[in-house]
Amino acid sequence: MVNNRLAWYLERNKTITSTQSGCRKGRPTADQLVRLESFAREAFIQKQHATAIFFDLEKACDTTWKFGILKDLHNASLRGRIPVFIAGFVSDRNFQVSVGGSYSKSSVQETGVPQGIILSVTLFCLKINSIIKALCPGVHYSLYVDDFLICYRSRHIHIIERHLQRCRNKLQECADTNGFKFSTTKTVCLHFCRLRKLHPDPQLFVNGNPIPVVEEVKFLGVIFDKKNSFLHLRYLRNRCTKALNLLRVVAHTSWGADQQTLLHLYRSLIRCKLDYGCIVYGSARGSYLQMLDLYRIMHSVYVLVLIEPLPPPACVYLQTNHLSTSGGESCLFSTA
Repeated sequence: MVNNRLAWYLERNKTITSTQSGCRKGRPTADQLVRLESFAREAFIQKQHATAIFFDLEKACDTTWKFGILKDLHNASLRGRIPVFIAGFVSDRNFQVSVGGSYSKSSVQETGVPQGIILSVTLFCLKINSIIKALCPGVHYSLYVDDFLICYRSRHIHIIERHLQRCRNKLQECADTNGFKFSTTKTVCLHFCRLRKLHPDPQLFVNGNPIPVVEEVKFLGVIFDKKNSFLHLRYLRNRCTKALNLLRVVAHTSWGADQQTLLHLYRSLIRCKLDYGCIVYGSARGSYLQMLDLYRIMHSVYVLVLIEPLPPPACVYLQTNHLSTSGGESCLFSTA
């Protein structure tokens, strides 16, 4: 009840930035995935370099500044009993360490919000919202709870380095003020580029250490690579193949699971993987979509579940509640 009222107040007064999609109605992860994919695609069209820094916060929930949360609530003009309730919710919390049946002394938890409670997520989103104010104009960013990235594109690498490094320095100052800490080992950089001429990778630093430039990175469950060639399709095919092996184990005409159970397993183990991120990789060219080999997956599911000869491809998609456009250039997966 408290979380619903607090979320309603923050949404009504537009306290949380519109780019924060974590635990908000009508703001799925697809929004951030499409934002990043469109940013890289526009850079390719304009023959520019695009660089994105993917930040990782060390123990994000455990290092959240308690007084900073109450301060942000006060700055949001929130008065009454809800701030008093939240003050009591985040204070007077102790913890102990158990080793071999023995317990340590009780210690006071000075920072952090309780994990596993929906109210803690809303409070964390409110606290991390202050980091957005430190961003420089012209720098694009995406935020999903604590999954945070900044990106910039230009024809010249040194311009990208100047803008992103200046923005990162401001983010570091804001993080130190609010109790957050960026991980120097998990924070990585991805350089989107399809230009053939020789060019160096951008050199960026965090806490005096160079940020490693990687060939691919997983953001919100989808793999992005420097040429945006949708390597996620190959990763997705491997995961679906493993799930198909499970169906082969439990599917048998005499002792196996019934048809409804197999369909339930298909929807929970394979269908959900194909649906997630399809709005991003569904626009890939036909040669990339062939890596997914969707028809072979549907063929295996049809034979295992329905135990019948394979009908035409259109019937396979209809039986498994999938739709496919003609020519195989793109795939659309229904949400029913």
